[in-house]
Amino acid sequence: ARACLPDSAAAAALLEPGAARKLLLTAALRHHVAVVKHLVELTYVQQHVDAATLASVLEQLLVANAVKPGTIHGDKAIITSFCVKQLCRLPAAQQLSSTAMIRLLQAADCCDNGAAWSTDELCKLPAAAIISSEALLELLQTAVDTDNQRSAAAFCQLPAAAPTAP
Repeated sequence: ARACLPDSAAAAALLEPGAARKLLLTAALRHHVAVVKHLVELTYVQQHVDAATLASVLEQLLVANAVKPGTIHGDKAIITSFCVKQLCRLPAAQQLSSTAMIRLLQAADCCDNGAAWSTDELCKLPAAAIISSEALLELLQTAVDTDNQRSAAAFCQLPAAAPTAP
């Protein structure tokens, strides 16, 4: 995307927080992971992504992999992995809601096992620690039904999986 605009025009466009969020979301919706990777590396974009935009971008990256299981290979898989990891490190990731986290974990669990790294990254975020035991039970059931051992193991490490005192 940046190569299409002169440097000054690209910089001016990204000075508007709404434009930066919209560009990031558009790149994710169109599954342009190389563009998402570039945008996520920009400090200005990192500072202006809100929790809602972050959740949408992450969900789009995960859904792209779930829709075409096993088709993301090589460089694209590496870039997608990098994007998810970088997005999970943004300040907005600390503000994701438990509802958004459940949707993200469901999307990650539907991914091909080659992308199970996303579940590991998501489970490190604060919102994963506050999902309910009922929601976790549903996530675990799906992981077991789809034989996704890595997701099931990650889910078992969450606080909602801890046994309760009698």
